[in-house]
Amino acid sequence: MGQILMIEMIRSVKTPIMSFSIEARTNSLLFPYFRGPRAGVIFYRRGLKMLGKNGEKVMYDFESKINQAVFPGLQGGPHNHAIAAIATAMKQATTPEFFTYQKQVVANAKELCTQLQKLGYKISTDGTDVHMVLVDLRSSGLTGSKAERILEEVSIACNKNTVPGDKSALNPSGIRLGTAALTTRGLQEADIIVIAGFIHRGELSIMRSLTVPKPQNIYPGISISMTVSRAWRLD
Repeated sequence: MGQILMIEMIRSVKTPIMSFSIEARTNSLLFPYFRGPRAGVIFYRRGLKMLGKNGEKVMYDFESKINQAVFPGLQGGPHNHAIAAIATAMKQATTPEFFTYQKQVVANAKELCTQLQKLGYKISTDGTDVHMVLVDLRSSGLTGSKAERILEEVSIACNKNTVPGDKSALNPSGIRLGTAALTTRGLQEADIIVIAGFIHRGELSIMRSLTVPKPQNIYPGISISMTVSRAWRLD
């Protein structure tokens, strides 16, 4: 039939290597959860694909096509420092410590999800099994863009994100929160409870006090912003 099965596993932390036995191509980035450089990797099948009608061997031909597409097709040339960083990240990913780290990433995400729900936020999936939490802000009267901006003001990085039912990706109703960077810094569930409180204070205490929607006019809440910012930067 000619179809090629491809999996994009950038946002998965649940032992994605297990899928390689059935996928024809697998793509991933190195920096979201591998703690690697700003780079990407492509895994593909090699060797025997099947036997032809006359018993001849038909081999996978992904390697040459992908290599030519990457260079000279898309990439100007190899960067040795990035290649070394990729190798280092891959080496670390084979260790028991990295597996423990991944489990803690998911545990922290689950705790963040639980705490935000306790504070009245709607989680689009009513929970999480990976390192991300997608928060639906429509019940709070906030947009994803405003929430992203406010959290940035108090030194909490996140991304605006569409949620089910959104009509425009330019004006989404949610934010996406992840726990990989926090876990790398040694934070655990008890710390996540505090961070959920920071998020809540940033979103509700500041946004509901604003009368002018322009980002540059959020300074009436600067005293709260600075208090949360200093506490957050203790790590």
